[in-house]
Amino acid sequence: MIDIKPPIKLDHLEALTDDTGILQHTKYSIPNRKEGYTTDDNARGLVTCIKFLQHYEDSDVTKLAKTYLSFLFHMQRPDGKFHNLLSYDREFLDDLGSEDCIGRSLWACGYAISTNLSKGIKTTSKEIFDKGFPHASSFKSLRAKAFTILGLCHYHEAFRYDQNLSKNIVSLADQLARSYQQVSSPDWRWFEPYLTYLNGRLSHALFRAYDIVGDERYLHIAKESLDFLVELHVVGKKFVPIGNKGWYKKGGHRALYDQQPIEASCMVEAAATAFQVINEKKYQGIAYIAFDWFLGKNSKNEMVYDRTTGACYDGITPQGLNLNQGAEATISYLLARLELETLSHARAHDIETRRQVASKSEPMAGVVRATSIATGCGDLDDLLLGGIPENYTVVLTSPSCDERDLLIKRFLEAGAKKGEVTFYVTIDPGGVKTLARKHQSNFFLFVCNPAADAIIKSLPNVSKLKGVKNLTDISIALTSTFRRLNKSPKGPRRACIEIISDVLLEHHAASTRKWLTALIPKLKSRGFTTLAVMNPQMHPPQEVQAILGLFEGEINIYEKETKKGLRKHLKVKKMANQRYLDSETPLRKKRLQK
Repeated sequence: MIDIKPPIKLDHLEALTDDTGILQHTKYSIPNRKEGYTTDDNARGLVTCIKFLQHYEDSDVTKLAKTYLSFLFHMQRPDGKFHNLLSYDREFLDDLGSEDCIGRSLWACGYAISTNLSKGIKTTSKEIFDKGFPHASSFKSLRAKAFTILGLCHYHEAFRYDQNLSKNIVSLADQLARSYQQVSSPDWRWFEPYLTYLNGRLSHALFRAYDIVGDERYLHIAKESLDFLVELHVVGKKFVPIGNKGWYKKGGHRALYDQQPIEASCMVEAAATAFQVINEKKYQGIAYIAFDWFLGKNSKNEMVYDRTTGACYDGITPQGLNLNQGAEATISYLLARLELETLSHARAHDIETRRQVASKSEPMAGVVRATSIATGCGDLDDLLLGGIPENYTVVLTSPSCDERDLLIKRFLEAGAKKGEVTFYVTIDPGGVKTLARKHQSNFFLFVCNPAADAIIKSLPNVSKLKGVKNLTDISIALTSTFRRLNKSPKGPRRACIEIISDVLLEHHAASTRKWLTALIPKLKSRGFTTLAVMNPQMHPPQEVQAILGLFEGEINIYEKETKKGLRKHLKVKKMANQRYLDSETPLRKKRLQK
């Protein structure tokens, strides 16, 4: 994949924006004041500015964001709903905007709440969102529900302890799921008996809901529906969206024209989100194919993006380009372009990681020596020839003993004290409470215990959960913390999941496997090297084997008779595609306590 994209250019966005907001239409490239403004476009404009400011600092773009937010504030009615149309002389042209209009506004304001923008922007956005959200319960439009889910997911990132937010995400996502289940069939994997506008937004919302809540139903429907869109929209390596002159009804003929930029943009965002959430490379490729629609790889081979001005033409007709360059088209291009900026940062990190791994590879057939993560235990690092391979998921099988607890503590200390992002999921934090207090910026503790309040004081980096009965709550807490981390990580990350046996006792093998199967890819895609902990003596052998098969490596602590009596020993039992010493070593408590 050749990653060559035009520079991000905001000239036309700025040309369309005055002190009221962004003007809706143009006559060719000239702003058409006669058509006034819309809430839809200003909500989109706010999202664009937020995405830009995630990558670059720019006071002019911050000013644009304030202008668009001010417009939304002005357009919100006393009952929380929105007008959509405003004339150039600032007169309302409608009594009430559509449900989609409300949903877009909630998406934009929810997004703003989760950023590091000024307190004024975030507080105003929260006020608008809180005032408008109650109307979401009566939405009929699936796209309005999808927009609202996206807004809630961002809001949840800022207020991750507010359980009402996750419940509201579930409520709306369940509604999308029911629509899908009622309408879909093997040859029509979709939410409605027709394909119209903003199709990718529905799959996009369910990927985000899955990322927050962890419900596998959402992931299944998101993947299946997005794959259906890809089958229909990607023709000969070109993105060909459904035309708006007739759309596409199930059992009918699809319209080819007019093709609108917003459809390509939605597909870029949906595919990019799928890649970020589940780390399947094919979706990264789909995002680039959809983006290339703007750059001439379309059914008319027309350049839809204007590199000179940063504008985007309004679409493709049977005759060629629609030569107007309005707000929706230009913003759609920018949203897609900025989404690829996020992908590029992630891809650059992936390439650098691969380069580092390759440079340290050992010249042995079938063996790749990855960068190692020191465990904090010298004897174990010696067996592993340096440490756990970076980005591996490894299970430590051990009875409950002091040596196991000390090894876990050393693993966590080795990360926290070096400034690495370190996660610890446990029933009892025991001797690592000090790490939580001393390393609040990079050590994140998840205490899954009904008595958590009595066990540890509240800290910004401590999540308190009510035990292991509700695995969704644990997944939500982890995902919320993922979202707080830098999306382009520098340096290794590590996690210790010490609750495997507790979860297995509560939920048995099938549900535990399902939970881990969802969790492990999330940890790997975010750069974590994971040490899970399980006591095999607590479970039937078949359950133990069902869990062990999920991990790339196994480290075992066991007792062995010696001249001095029973002593703990340590052995690496497997480490897929990696060299290690196939021998055992005594595990001495005094060495671990140093």
